[in-house]
Amino acid sequence: MSSYTTSQTLQVWPTPDPGNEIFKFAGSKVTTNVVDAQTRCPLSIAHAGQESVLRSADQNVFAIVTWDHAHPQVQFSWQDRAQEITDAFPVDPKTKARQMIHQGHTYLWKISQDKRSYYLVLPSAPKQRLAYWYINDNAIFVEIKANLCEPGLLEMIFLAVLLMSNGTLRVEAEDHKTPNGLSKFATGLGLIKFLPL
Repeated sequence: MSSYTTSQTLQVWPTPDPGNEIFKFAGSKVTTNVVDAQTRCPLSIAHAGQESVLRSADQNVFAIVTWDHAHPQVQFSWQDRAQEITDAFPVDPKTKARQMIHQGHTYLWKISQDKRSYYLVLPSAPKQRLAYWYINDNAIFVEIKANLCEPGLLEMIFLAVLLMSNGTLRVEAEDHKTPNGLSKFATGLGLIKFLPL
């Protein structure tokens, strides 16, 4: 992770679970940075009009999200055209959880029993939490197993968190309620309250 750019000084953060790296979404309606506890920035998001451009640590575009559709659309850098986010992150027919596919591996986003966080698992190991995101002190934090903190997968996780945190991507097909404590992040991109570092 040494190739990340460095951001500003950080406030006190939650203590991550053992073996996890922790990241925070911070910024404004114009620019959002995802930073780690050492202030390195693996992803930046520039918001302009009805478009958000996600750039990885090397400043290459990872994906572009356009919000002015009935269902927001995402175009990944390796694709010729955009697709609806519900197609990019389809529902798993067995578990009804939201799928995230990366380099041939399928992951599932699920909602915690207490409805206070979302977590990522492999279908073959549904009880082993690989990553999860939650609200702490009015900020979005993401914890990811250290061995998953690799370019490409990190950006995919952060994109999913961006879409889930503003309410445009339901995690589970049958979930029509906003999890406790997350309601302020479910009112659309323009009202997301990313806090400064």
